[in-house]
Amino acid sequence: MTSSAVAPRALIAIADRALAEALVHGLQTEGWQAELACAWPALEVAEADRLCLLDARWTLAQDSLPPARRRLHLCIPNELQRLLAHGVPPSDAYALRPSTATLLMRQLEALHRGALGNLAGCRWFGPLLLDIADGGSYWHGVPVALTGREFELLQMLVEAQGEVVERELIEQRIYRWGQELGSNAIDVHVHALRRKFGPDLIETVRGCGFRLCDAGPPT
Repeated sequence: MTSSAVAPRALIAIADRALAEALVHGLQTEGWQAELACAWPALEVAEADRLCLLDARWTLAQDSLPPARRRLHLCIPNELQRLLAHGVPPSDAYALRPSTATLLMRQLEALHRGALGNLAGCRWFGPLLLDIADGGSYWHGVPVALTGREFELLQMLVEAQGEVVERELIEQRIYRWGQELGSNAIDVHVHALRRKFGPDLIETVRGCGFRLCDAGPPT
């Protein structure tokens, strides 16, 4: 347990009261100075050394961000780009799904230690979001089930951000370790992705490879 002289401080502002109270209690048990904030003004005057766990809808409803040095925004996938456009720094952390008090405590502790938040494990392109950490994919905020190779292929395309990814590079990455490669294997995976995300997301560049097309903003 941390001594009170150096105890990390946290301000919890989320709509789920039971989850918020459980989180505050858990942090206090581990030596934190943690308390609830029931309204936005409390966040605006919070000292800069406090970690803040915020409900994303509160953030998006305000014109300015509280002065906390680090924040953990509790949001659903289709709120990520709206938060960035709102001025939330990409170095802040995001919880992609409402979670348990125990997991949120671990995330706050990681922020206190200076570890990267889980946004570092996310990749997105328009309304498409990939959670690299847990292998999840979301289209307009709705989960989409992918096979391992479909996810790897889509990750390569998302990380290229609209630039062409050569077919040879795709083959080398998703069929490594001497795995047998069929003549049309990549095209089969591309067809499956088009069926799941729409026919216009992935463009075939003849004689070269594939790239993602602008699918518009998330809804």
